[in-house]
Amino acid sequence: MSDLTFNKKVSPSSPAANKVSLYYDSAPPGYTGATPKLCARDENGVVAVLAGMTTLDYRLIKVTVLTAASGTWTPTVGCRAAYVEVQAGGGQGGGAATSSTQVSVGAGGGGGGYSASWITGVSATVAYACGAGGSGAAAGATGNAGADSTWATTVIVAKGGAGGTVMAAGNTLITSAGVAGGLAASGTGDLKIGGGDGGWCIRLGTGTTQGAGGQGGSAVLGAGGAGAVATTGGLAGTAGRVYGGGGGGSGTSSTAIAGANGANGCIRVWEFA
Repeated sequence: MSDLTFNKKVSPSSPAANKVSLYYDSAPPGYTGATPKLCARDENGVVAVLAGMTTLDYRLIKVTVLTAASGTWTPTVGCRAAYVEVQAGGGQGGGAATSSTQVSVGAGGGGGGYSASWITGVSATVAYACGAGGSGAAAGATGNAGADSTWATTVIVAKGGAGGTVMAAGNTLITSAGVAGGLAASGTGDLKIGGGDGGWCIRLGTGTTQGAGGQGGSAVLGAGGAGAVATTGGLAGTAGRVYGGGGGGSGTSSTAIAGANGANGCIRVWEFA
């Protein structure tokens, strides 16, 4: 194919050459490879490679947040790479047990773990799962753990937060340790961040309202819910915030009550062309 030649403008005066030719070259000076590269050559024979470098820049074309329990993701046409963030579900807060004259409170649920990876060569659909927040534990019982979130089954995995424990009814000053958030070490990905631990609960002593449930653990993409002050009718903690926050622990001095739910996890996909 013939060169495409342009006349150089009068200004600037340097370089002196007044014509530049564009052409493709499979092996221009300083570069190797079979793919032809777009080059420019002036009248003095100086060559500049304009395109076809080994290193490619990327541009962001789309951001998608996936929240379904499971499904498949299909890349946008032209997508060459993706940064995928995987957030697991938060644990349910601990419940509070039945008592007519004493206080029972629950620890906060753990925040869901977070994992992320940069993935190149994106060309096919990918199966994913967004872990549900812990929920459904009986009144007065330890909260249920949040579920794991996954991308391509094992390529990226974030671990769910643990469910909060229950402090038995009593009338002495005592605290109970919180539970672990989703463990970074058990996840899979280029970047792994553990969920925040569920907050400890406290019983202050005698009296039917002297105690409080623990704060839910925070996640990278969601805050933990507040713990509840013990009441004679029983008070539930606050649910974890989306996405991945642990539920707050509950408190009671009478009827048993369940802990607050953890928030569901999600997956966020940043597509690049």
